[in-house]
Parts: sequence; C-alpha cells; structure tokens
Amino acid sequence: MPSACGYTWFPELDAVIREESAAAGVPLDLAYTFIAAESGFDPDASNTVPPDDSHGLLQLNRAGGQGAGYSVEFLRDPRNNLRIGLPPIRRAFELVWR
Repeated sequence: MPSACGYTWFPELDAVIREESAAAGVPLDLAYTFIAAESGFDPDASNTVPPDDSHGLLQLNRAGGQGAGYSVEFLRDPRNNLRIGLPPIRRAFELVWR
C-alpha cells in the first residue's frame, strides 16, 4: 500500500491518482498534498456542514463550487473528482512558477 505522512491508500487508487495527475499536468507530490489535506485519501469523504456540500478526494463543493451540477455519487468517483479538480490546481501552479 502506498503511504505518506501517516496516510495510506490502495494501489488501485494510487494508479488513478498517478494517471489523472499526469493527464492534468499536476506534479504528483502536489496532487498528493491536496488530496491528503482535503480528504485524507478517502474518496467517500464529505463535508455537508452548511454552506458546504463538498465530496470526494478534492472535496469539490456542489454549493456553487467546482462540484456544482454533479451528483454526490459522481464526485465520489476518484477519476471524476480528479478530472474536475486537478486542472484548476495546474493553472494555479503555472501562475506561481512562471
């Protein structure tokens, strides 16, 4: 099992994180950092304390955030969650490192 900083996650999840991180152009360590901070590598993590309605690895918010318009089930799918959440991280990373 992959692990870092006290977190462990399944190899199947690690493969998805690696694939989607590479596809989005996000350095893997940066993707791991965001996922650890947002969900602790738990794809079923949720925060539904108002005003939040956030779900999945990157805690995408359905109440007007990046998760708006998506079902909870869709956002809890690791691949879907990363495909939505990683591109903005890439854009921010590019702005910082220009």
